[in-house]
Formats: sequence, C-alpha cells, structure tokens
Amino acid sequence: MSAIVVILIFSAAAYITWARGMAHVFGLVYLPVMFFLSVTRPINLPLLPDMTSQFAVGYGVIAGLFLRGGERMPFRWNVLDTLVTAMWVWTIISSWLLVGPATARNAFGDGIFDFLTPYILARAAFFSPDARRSAFWSVSICAVLIAVMSPIEMRLQPQIFSRILDDMGLYTAANSMPLYRFSLARAQTTFHQPMDQGNSGVIIAGFVALFAATTSIGLRDWRALLAIGAGLFISMASLSFSAFVNVVAVVGIFGLIYYMPFLGRFLNVLVIGGVIAGVVMTSAFLNHQLGERGEQFGQTLDDSMHVRTRIVQEAWPIARDAGWLGFGKDGIEPQLKERAPDKNPIKSVDNAFLLMTMQRGWPYLVIFMCIPFAIGSLTAKAWRAAPLESQRVPVMIAVAVLFSILLAMYTIFFGFVYSHLWLGMLGLFASLTDTLLGRAPVSAPTNVADPRGARLATAGGRLG
Repeated sequence: MSAIVVILIFSAAAYITWARGMAHVFGLVYLPVMFFLSVTRPINLPLLPDMTSQFAVGYGVIAGLFLRGGERMPFRWNVLDTLVTAMWVWTIISSWLLVGPATARNAFGDGIFDFLTPYILARAAFFSPDARRSAFWSVSICAVLIAVMSPIEMRLQPQIFSRILDDMGLYTAANSMPLYRFSLARAQTTFHQPMDQGNSGVIIAGFVALFAATTSIGLRDWRALLAIGAGLFISMASLSFSAFVNVVAVVGIFGLIYYMPFLGRFLNVLVIGGVIAGVVMTSAFLNHQLGERGEQFGQTLDDSMHVRTRIVQEAWPIARDAGWLGFGKDGIEPQLKERAPDKNPIKSVDNAFLLMTMQRGWPYLVIFMCIPFAIGSLTAKAWRAAPLESQRVPVMIAVAVLFSILLAMYTIFFGFVYSHLWLGMLGLFASLTDTLLGRAPVSAPTNVADPRGARLATAGGRLG
C-alpha cells in the first residue's frame, strides 16, 4: 500500500508540474502530503535517495520539468537563497570530512529533497496568483480536517489516526506511546509527535493568513478566519507548553509590529535581544543545581523545565567541543553516553541550536543564525519600499510565524514536519519581499492582492 501511495504522489507532482508548472505543486501536493502522509515507508532506489512520500514530490517535479522541457525559475537570487544553500553545502562538506564520500553523497541527495524542495517550491508558488489561491483552499481544507481530528484523539482514542495509517503501511511512528497532560491525551494526529503538531499548527495558520492576505480572498473572509482559527486550535490541541508559548508569541509579534509599525525597520534590534536572551537562559540552565525529577513526568511546567535544564547541561559540553565539523548525526549518542555522569544520558536533544552545533559544528550554527538577521534586514527594506499597511500585513504574518518558530526551536530539534513547513514559509517570505522590492523578474506575475481589492504600487510596479 505504501509503495502505491508513494507512486501516486510522484505521479501527481509530475503531472501538475507538466500541466500547470511547479508553482502549483507546493499547495496542491507538497503541503497535503506533509500534513497527512509525511512518514510513509520508502521505496528503495539504488544509488539514489529512497523515494519517501516527501521525496516523491521532488522526484515528481524533476520528472515534470523534464517532460515540460524545463521551466524558468520565477525569482532572482537573494541573501536567503545564499544562506539556505550554504547550510546544505556545509552539511555535505562536514559529512565528507567526518565520515566519507558515501555519507556526503547521501547528504547531497537528501538535502535536495528534504531541505531545498519546500523552500524552492514555496519561492516559485508565491509568484503565481493562481497557485496562491489554490494553496489557500488546499491548506484551509486540511486545517479544518486536522482540527476535527484533534479532539477525537484528545478525548476518545489517542493516536487513532496514526495507528490507522500504520495498519495500512502508511506511517512509521516516531512516537508510539500516547502522551497525556491535564487529564487529556495530547493530539498528534498524522504528525510525528505532539510538539511537531504544536509547531505545525502555528505555521498552518500562517500559511492560510498569508495566502488570504495576498489574494482577493482577504483576511476578513469568514473562511479565512475559520481556517486560521483551526490552525491555532491544532497547535493548542497538542497540549504542549511550547505550543502555548508559540501561539502567544505569533499573536504577540504580529500585534507588536501591527500597532507599532516603526518596529518593521528595526527588527534586527529585536533579533539581537532574542539572541542575548537565549544566551542568558542557557547560562542560567547551566548554572542551575538540578535536583531529583518529580513523579509527574511530563505533566507540569516544573517537570518540563527540569528536562530542558538537563538537556542543556548534558548537551552543552559536546556542543562546546564540536569545533568546525561537529560530531555528525551518528556521533552524538556515543558522546552523550561517554560524558553523562550517571551513564544514563538524555534520549533526545530537544534543542535545535545545540543539536545543530553538535552535529555540524559552529559554522553551521553561524550560517543558520544569519537567517533571522536576514529576515530583519529584508523587512526593513520592504518597509521603505511598501508604505501601505495592506502591503506590510503579509510581511508581518510571515515574520511572526518565522520568529515564533525560532523561539520554539529552543525546545525541539529542527526536524519532523514543522521544519519543512518553516522552510516553506521562509521561501514565501523571500519571494514576498522580492516582489515588494521590485526584484521579481519581468516575466513573472507580481500581483499580490490587497485584501480590500485595491491596486497597489510599489518599487516593483503594480501589485494586483
């Protein structure tokens, strides 16, 4: 069953790319696959990355472009493209030097489908008004369906949907043990685990809002409001403390910029403040005297903070010694076992920043941390080029989602479904700011609709 579904996903991506162009694949194929079928069993391919459901989309796009005779990328190279590519290239380099050419080859292929595909598809999707509109309806329907599924798992049957998919060979569980909090089961529906659903729900709400704000649908449409609410509910239904903070953060960041628009020119000041806060928090965790863990595992905020403190205290010495190349993906566990004082190390390093450093070295972390500064710089430029509120609102939406997930990454590693959705939002932001700055190619459609139906003028010409 899994092989059949993967082949169908490949065929759908290939056909849509051939018939309508790669811009439509992001909303019609890639996002629904990530929401519902992200962890199917792969089809093994000799000398190539295995064709998972996610990778099948990338393979399909390549096949469709071949049948179509190629397609011009509707965007110009910018600083975010450089940073995303640099992260991929550094992964290949560090894999080669640490392990060897075979691992580097895997990093090369996996990076194309796992890392670059969502970013590039989102970049292309933004420049097509039809693709944005179809993506709005696709994501909205998915959001409502997942929102309906979540309370069923919370009250009736934990993990019922992933278990159904597992019985059909369409799910490979990362977490097969139901988790509980507040006398309710924590929903994970078709995601990898509750925290993954928590982060993904916020990004889903952001997708809906961004697509609505850049088409004639508009943010005031009841269907857009329903789907945005569904996305936020999906996040809250995970009952993750990180998700609660995430929802507050995304609403707070958007509201802060909306009511104090001058902040759009000085986002990098907030980024610097966030970095300093992260360093201070890490230092506090390192210096905290850790006592015995209580009996209510995972049930209280105090227990969650206990786990976060232990993660930092055990992971930091390894990250500190990671050097230029890190210890590689498979080198972390031996390091943890060797250095753990009681020989019982933490099972998962749920801190993206520490884990990046441990695996790929300090240069990789530096490249990644340049991304929020690039977001701040591009936003400041967009503020100067786009003076109208209706032009700035989509930027505010993307910035709020991107920054709130960056905050959440302090409590979860960069992986699962949410990381690919975040890269997709980053791609949409890159294309949105390109459009407002007049950097879209002449041949690319540049109509970003005002929610009120007005026609807007920017440095790039008319936004329809």
